[in-house]
Amino acid sequence: MNMDNTTGGYLKFKCGENNAIESCANIVKNGGVIVYPTDTVYGIGCNPFNDKAVERIFLVKHRVAEKALPVLSASLIDLEKIVEVSDKVKRLARSFWPGPLTIVCPLSNRSIAPRLTANKSSLAVRIPDNPCTLSLLKLSHYLVGTSANISGQASAKSPSQINTASLTSFDALLDGGTLNKYSHSTIIRFDDDETLTVVRNGPISKSDIAAALKSS
Repeated sequence: MNMDNTTGGYLKFKCGENNAIESCANIVKNGGVIVYPTDTVYGIGCNPFNDKAVERIFLVKHRVAEKALPVLSASLIDLEKIVEVSDKVKRLARSFWPGPLTIVCPLSNRSIAPRLTANKSSLAVRIPDNPCTLSLLKLSHYLVGTSANISGQASAKSPSQINTASLTSFDALLDGGTLNKYSHSTIIRFDDDETLTVVRNGPISKSDIAAALKSS
């Protein structure tokens, strides 16, 4: 763990080093913003219940307020505390979580920072397939899960890309090495009539999802 290295104005930790996960979880708990690895790209996150921390992420990313942010967790049990999880979502969770599938669900916990959802009544959620991040989520329970880049710029797949990017004003970087699994997740939602809509295409296809719903 490199507590003294604050090059770029942020603390640096490495997955697998002593107390790295605990230190990052404490930063999140205390209202901080961290950059961390997922199974897709490096994400930037905070406690989704902390409105000031969520506001910082919008500022860091230069993201417009009309665009909502997703939330990551380590378990379906935790997700059921913040969104309504239908039987279809549970079936997809058994097939694809942890993994690169983001599902937009009705929001049930109104303590979530309003700017996180762009004042909508839904929230995109996911369980990522990254051991380091899952360990972090087991301590923090929830993390905002947006890509660690200025809006409109390329996503970061390695710490070196974070270091050379114009992304600033976050508190810590959790180094999980270079990420090679996926470039982004598939995003879906179920409309009021239960119709499946693919919001963003990704590694899990609509036919994969339909097959999982039939077989589960």
